[in-house]
Amino acid sequence: CAATATATVNPPPLPIAGGSQLCVNNSMILLEVSPGGIWTGSNTNIAVSGSMVTGNAAGTVYVSYTLPTGCSAQKMIVVNPLPDTIRGTMEVCAGATTALTDVTPSGLWSSVGSSVSVSGGIVTGINTGTATVVYTLLTTGCQAMTTVTVYPVPATISGPAGICMNST
Repeated sequence: CAATATATVNPPPLPIAGGSQLCVNNSMILLEVSPGGIWTGSNTNIAVSGSMVTGNAAGTVYVSYTLPTGCSAQKMIVVNPLPDTIRGTMEVCAGATTALTDVTPSGLWSSVGSSVSVSGGIVTGINTGTATVVYTLLTTGCQAMTTVTVYPVPATISGPAGICMNST
């Protein structure tokens, strides 16, 4: 006696293409050329919307792309933490300096805009206005940002240098 059965062997989807790291609060698009699949994540460290993933919290996540046949492909994604909040005085007069700090080690300071220059966390006011100061972690590229306001230099005070008591 013999029994036979027919089995269909379905091909898996192609490997998922795209980055393998992103920062908290950043998004990236993953690519899968096999049509008709559904994207899912292994935990809540990322949000998955179609092929777009957004980092919610630091940690490791597996993203899956599952075809209607049940065959799937997985990709490991690392969600990197952001640097700590930038601290210091976020206001400075043109020509003066203010010191900003970030306790997360191994970062690079930069600025966006022409109102300030930044060197090692020391911000120099150049032009009246606002500028974005950025602290970027060298190991992951994750960034913390803050806005610095530059005020004009106050006008010189003029008038007599002395005044008599009980006079106006």
